[in-house]
Amino acid sequence: MPGARRRRAVPWLVGLGLVAVVGLAAAVVPLLGREGGAQPVALPSAMATLSWQLGYPSGPSTVAAAAPTPSPSATPSASVPASPSRVVSATAAAPSPSRAPSSKAAAPTGPKANPSGANIARGRPAFASTEADGTRAVSAVDGDMATRWSSAYAAPEWIMVDLGETWRISGVTLFWETAYGRSYRIEVSGDGSTWKSIYSTTAGAGGTVKATAPSGTTGRYVRLYGTEVATIWGFSIFEMEVR
Repeated sequence: MPGARRRRAVPWLVGLGLVAVVGLAAAVVPLLGREGGAQPVALPSAMATLSWQLGYPSGPSTVAAAAPTPSPSATPSASVPASPSRVVSATAAAPSPSRAPSSKAAAPTGPKANPSGANIARGRPAFASTEADGTRAVSAVDGDMATRWSSAYAAPEWIMVDLGETWRISGVTLFWETAYGRSYRIEVSGDGSTWKSIYSTTAGAGGTVKATAPSGTTGRYVRLYGTEVATIWGFSIFEMEVR
């Protein structure tokens, strides 16, 4: 009897050995799949048939190795930004140059004309060598015949008016007071320094004197320059008009 039992136990032992082998294979195969990237491997059908022949209670079945745990995908690398598009130069286009100014110089403004013949000295700044008896130079260009300018009792003396800009001058009119000049001249200047005579006399008689300027006379400054008095006083005029 003991011998018969041993004979019957041998297949069982063999079967248990095979099951152990199968279990070991089932444990190793997934590891191989994770390490080497191999696909799950099914046990041969002969193994399944053998287990049925050994009388497993569950009956014949196909024993397959456990499906290996899917290997995790490679650790995602840090996000890489999309490659930038082509960099466009930030240098602004050079502006087109504006049209170069004409090399032709603007025509200079000529002397102002006075077609109406108005008194262009009226109200303009006036200056004199001296101012006597409380009279002032501006009183000779204020348009008032009740006021006057008078100089010291000496010679030479002068009175000048600034017209403000260069004018075309056609003549000058003097309105003498009792203290008039014997010798004097009327002069014009563009800069107040260099003078040109437009009228002169050595036999002045006082009263109203209208001096006509030569054609083309221009100037900004006009003055009366007296060199000899006709009385015991100095030079004195009510008004000096310029046209």
